[in-house]
Amino acid sequence: MILSNIVSTILQVISRPQILLPVIGFLIACEALLLVTGIMIDRPVIDLYLYADSIPNDNLIGYFLFTYPVEVIFALILSALMLVLSTVSMFSVARMAKNESLIEAINDSMLEAQKAIGLAVLIGCALVIGGFALSLISSLAQINSEIGTLFALILLVLVFVVIVKTIFVIPALVENDLKKAFKKSWQFTDKRFWKTIVYVVIAFAISASVGSLLGYAGFLLGEIPEVILTILGQAFNIAFFTAAITNYFYSKQ
Repeated sequence: MILSNIVSTILQVISRPQILLPVIGFLIACEALLLVTGIMIDRPVIDLYLYADSIPNDNLIGYFLFTYPVEVIFALILSALMLVLSTVSMFSVARMAKNESLIEAINDSMLEAQKAIGLAVLIGCALVIGGFALSLISSLAQINSEIGTLFALILLVLVFVVIVKTIFVIPALVENDLKKAFKKSWQFTDKRFWKTIVYVVIAFAISASVGSLLGYAGFLLGEIPEVILTILGQAFNIAFFTAAITNYFYSKQ
């Protein structure tokens, strides 16, 4: 069943290459937003480079927030927007994997943008908590390296388990609200935890390999082909993996 879902996803992407379009649109928008972000944070980055010795290392976040409030807030808003757009693009791919047309998938995903916003908020909170956890582990490691290593291993295992248990949230969101999607993803992996790991590893290996090959081919062919093939490679990476977990999730429903 694992291999049949992988093969069906490969055939789906080959027969319906338009499944890449939502991700391509996101990647182009992301490049534009990153360019604007780079312009906005140019002054703080230059100041950090020139005056690094005078910046307090124990409170970098507070220093930048109070010294460059507009730049920091603007960068955070753009980062949040990119996160929302990424989830919308993956929702669209998941819908297309369930045989919706390109227009229907994008339209339905935009109409249910609150799901993308809710998921983006949760991911953002998880990243903040993870950052604090890493900071705490780093502090513990300075006091006692063995304790720091132990907590790092515990955190790694917890993160791994949570990722596996919630990896089907995006396909589940196609037919459920955010709370039910997390519940269904969690329950879905209860009886097939290890099979899920095998499937995810295979799907990720295929998506990453093809994406890397396209990027490398672009590097060999020159500047313009490199830009095009790099975007296609990144789009394939995201779209194939999203379609693969969607097909696996709904084949078991």
